[in-house]
Amino acid sequence: MAVIVRHNVSRTEFVLLGPGYGAYMAMSHIGWVKIEESGELFKVAVCDRKGAILWFDAQDVTVVAVDGVVPSEVLDDRKQRAAIPQR
Repeated sequence: MAVIVRHNVSRTEFVLLGPGYGAYMAMSHIGWVKIEESGELFKVAVCDRKGAILWFDAQDVTVVAVDGVVPSEVLDDRKQRAAIPQR
């Protein structure tokens, strides 16, 4: 299954390879003051036309096609199949 995403800033399209998650914690000192920072990173791995792998923040990309079909059609199709009574 090929998922095509568009980078929201550059408008370039990529193949979605998969999600990534990272957590971080950093500590530093300014004089006697200890500063702690932590957080989570939600990334997606994509590749370009040449196969080069890039990582983007998940919020910076939009899915434009799943197996050549726009997401709204994929979801509409699922909704219609769910509405058909099962015997």
